[in-house]
Amino acid sequence: MTHPQDAAFPTFTEHRVRRDRGNLYVRDFPANGPAFVLLHRFPDNAHIYDDLIPHLVSAGRRTVAIGFLGFGASDKPAGAQYSFAQQLGDLEAVVVALALDKIIPVGHDAGGPAAVNFALKHPERTAAVTLVSSMAAAPTFSCRRCSFVVPGIVTIQGF
Repeated sequence: MTHPQDAAFPTFTEHRVRRDRGNLYVRDFPANGPAFVLLHRFPDNAHIYDDLIPHLVSAGRRTVAIGFLGFGASDKPAGAQYSFAQQLGDLEAVVVALALDKIIPVGHDAGGPAAVNFALKHPERTAAVTLVSSMAAAPTFSCRRCSFVVPGIVTIQGF
């Protein structure tokens, strides 16, 4: 395996994706297949994935690293209220702006709910979901014994 410090960082295109209260900073690494869309934890930013990105890209996989509104190089609007719904909106805006057909959202820690909520809301655009040391939440996930299933993608059960 190549160590990240030994690999040249891949070429990417920077995007500024408009949201209702500011712009998201997005790095798009071209390749093939459903895009891995990397969702950071808090209070970090998309650069937490800089060691992983060269490996995904060298394997021929398109990779998109998002900075949620309020973090990293994304805008930080005064008085903004950050929420799981806002994060889902950030992800949806990027998917539309970059014309991504199918994605694999990768949610680390507090980025997990955006990954799961996207899969639940858009199963036809979700190839898989990856959660890394993450919590999972759905907008209405409040019952004591219930489950949400997106066939072939994710099963979430609460106890």
